Amino acid sequence: MSLAPVAVFAHRRSGELSTCLSALERNLLADRSNVTIFVDGARTAEEESEVLATYQVASADWRFGSTTVRQSDTNRGLRRSVVSGVSEILGDHTEIVVLEDDTIPSPGFLLFMNENLGLYSESREVQAISGFSYFKSRRLAETYFMPFSETWGWGTWRDLWFNTNFDTQKSLADLEHITDGVRGAIIDAASVRGMLSGQIAGTIDSWGVDWLADGLSKGLVTLYPNGSLIENIGHYNGTHTARKRHARKWDRIETREFVLDNGLRDTAICEEATRRLIRFLS
Repeated sequence: MSLAPVAVFAHRRSGELSTCLSALERNLLADRSNVTIFVDGARTAEEESEVLATYQVASADWRFGSTTVRQSDTNRGLRRSVVSGVSEILGDHTEIVVLEDDTIPSPGFLLFMNENLGLYSESREVQAISGFSYFKSRRLAETYFMPFSETWGWGTWRDLWFNTNFDTQKSLADLEHITDGVRGAIIDAASVRGMLSGQIAGTIDSWGVDWLADGLSKGLVTLYPNGSLIENIGHYNGTHTARKRHARKWDRIETREFVLDNGLRDTAICEEATRRLIRFLS
C-alpha cells in the first residue's frame, strides 16, 4: 500500500503538538509515513518563546518514516498556512492526510485514512475522508457518508484540492441557490453563510469554511467512521475556531477493534447520520 504523506500544522502550542505527534507516532504505519510539520510564525514578540518551544518539539527525533519541519518567519494565520502547506505537499503527491496540533489521532487513524484514500481515489463524489466522527451507533454502518466536511483529522486528493474554490465571495454566491433540502438545512444549522460573511469581514480566519461551502455547492460527500478516531483537545483555547462546539466525549477506537470495509461503499448520503448532524449543529 502506497502511504499518503502527513501534514501537521502548529503555531504556539508546544504541549498540544507534543501530544499530537506522540499519538501519531503510536499509529500503525507511522514508521513508514513521511510527516511534514508546518510551524507558523509569532504574531507578537510575546509569542516568540512559545513558537520557539513549538519548533523544538517539531524538530525532536520522532520515529516516522521521515520528518520535515517547515517554519515560517512571519505569522501567516491558519488559513494561509493550511492552504499553502497542503498545496505544497499535493504538488508532489496524489493524496494527503492532515492534522492540526490539537487533533489527537487514535492508533488506527493512519490505517483508516490510507485504506479509504485508496478505495475512493477514483470517485468524483467524495470530497474527503474524515478521521473525526460525531457519532458512534449500532444504527450506523461501519463507515457512512454525509454532505458535510470536517477538518479535525482528514484526508483528500490532489485533483480535488486544486479544484477547490477559496474565494470567499464566490463561496457565498455559490450557496445562494441552495435554500432547501438536506444541504440547505446543513447550511442553516451550521451558519455557513454567517461564517463566510465573517471571513469577508475579517473576523474569521478559516480555510475550512470555504472547503465546507465548496463541497456543499458541488454536492460532494465526506466519508466518516462510526465512532471517532480523533480527539480535539484545543478548540476551547484555539484562535481560529470558526464555530462553537458542544463538548463531546471521544469514542476511542483501537486498531484491533476496528474492522475496515474492504470494498467501495455506495456514496449515497446516510440519512440517519445527517439528521443527527443537523440536530447537533442547530
